[in-house]
Amino acid sequence: KAPNVSGWCDKTPEFDFDVSSCDNIGIVCGQASGIVCIDVDLKDNGMLYFNKMIEVYGLPECPIQMTPNGGRHYIFKYNNKRMNQMSPKVKGAIINDTKIGIDLWIRRCQFIVEPSVNHSINKPYKWINPIVSRDSIPELPEWIYQLYEHGEIDSNGMIIGYDDQSDIDSNESIDNESIDNESIDNES
Repeated sequence: KAPNVSGWCDKTPEFDFDVSSCDNIGIVCGQASGIVCIDVDLKDNGMLYFNKMIEVYGLPECPIQMTPNGGRHYIFKYNNKRMNQMSPKVKGAIINDTKIGIDLWIRRCQFIVEPSVNHSINKPYKWINPIVSRDSIPELPEWIYQLYEHGEIDSNGMIIGYDDQSDIDSNESIDNESIDNESIDNES
């Protein structure tokens, strides 16, 4: 997962490089690309609790990629005004003092994309809902900002300390059942 191009985190989307010299492809997060990534791991119950939060708060349709380990990358727009003051990599939320596998990659970091392969397990990254254009990528929902501000959820997926629950059921939600079925079909 280490970048093969020097100065990679400062490259713009127009940067041209020779793909044949790289094993995998990564997209830099932040102002240069205009996107951020929610990295949800199967391990550490990331998928379990992220799906519970989606049931509670909803999630706009967004680009989604399945990772080789069965996790997901959810892609959203980079918001310079709000994200410029946030830590570049926000590591996980917690439940009952235990870290869960949900990380927010904001800037000066990357996520690996299709057609890349995790060579240690010989499985590919695969788009479930690919990036069509930067303009089609939605803003990060408010509840995800709140998740990283407060950092803790309960067993039902409710963010502890998030008093403004007005976005519950107000977002059009993606169809998690079809995503779960897609991952089952692809893992067999």
